[in-house]
Amino acid sequence: MSTVMMQKGNSAIALVELLRQEIQNHLEKEKQRIFDEILYYPPPIPACDVQFNFLLEDRSNITQELRRVREISERGASDFEQLKSLREFVESSQYFDNLLTARLMSDL
Repeated sequence: MSTVMMQKGNSAIALVELLRQEIQNHLEKEKQRIFDEILYYPPPIPACDVQFNFLLEDRSNITQELRRVREISERGASDFEQLKSLREFVESSQYFDNLLTARLMSDL
């Protein structure tokens, strides 16, 4: 394999890892924000507080999103497939606003 091919391969691996790490860091921050909001939420009236119930659902959703990101990197797919999967993930996730999505997509 030529040096150029190896460098391209290494840069693709680095890009996949960098993008995955940035996505995971963003989701971890969102997860912590949700957990903090739940922790400091005033005592709700059980099953009557819509916002509190929304936070509990959000907590479950962010945990599933983090699991999805880990599964993408654990599949053992090619760099191209991982980049494609990460792109689809970012575009479909509710935890990325348009600005962040555009910035992450420009890295691809």
